[in-house]
Amino acid sequence: MTVRTLVVSTGLTGSFKSMSGVDLKLFWRYSLHTAIVAKWLAKKQGLNSDLAFTVGLMHAIGQLVMHAAMPEQTRQIDKIASTIDARRLDVEHTSFGYDFSDVGAELAKRWRFPEEFSEAIAAFPSPLEAEPFNKIAAVIHIAAWRARAEENDYSREEMESTFPDDVAGKLGVKPGVLFDDLPPLAELGAGMEELIS
Repeated sequence: MTVRTLVVSTGLTGSFKSMSGVDLKLFWRYSLHTAIVAKWLAKKQGLNSDLAFTVGLMHAIGQLVMHAAMPEQTRQIDKIASTIDARRLDVEHTSFGYDFSDVGAELAKRWRFPEEFSEAIAAFPSPLEAEPFNKIAAVIHIAAWRARAEENDYSREEMESTFPDDVAGKLGVKPGVLFDDLPPLAELGAGMEELIS
């Protein structure tokens, strides 16, 4: 982990210490799991693993911004789709005309992160629609799926039925890589849990 990655990671989790109606422990654990899977998968794919980790950690930060700026509206969304529910992006987009990935991408721009950060955050929900194909966004898409599977304690059968085959195929990732080769997330994240405490 680079110094920049470490500083960004601790700064992000420290920026949002408490927020009414949001289970921040769940949010940051899910974000950390997304980040560590993204780092592992990016390394396997020969991509920038530090970039993948940081974007993975930040990919859902727009949710916190939305909760802070429009708490009543986002609480209504929470009743339909939790912070880690795969349907949340669609529910937000239907309700507001934008979603947390749009907000997170804009935040990354305003924080003056490199353009590749904001592009990956904006593209991660539908990486196959990005032109040109954004490999980091695809890694984040898959990593977020795997983090949700972990958080929801999916069985092998549930993982197989929800696996994002189309995105994984475009990236050249076989399902077995994430089912059989990926170490347990607790092992991958050893020592990083302090970032979210």
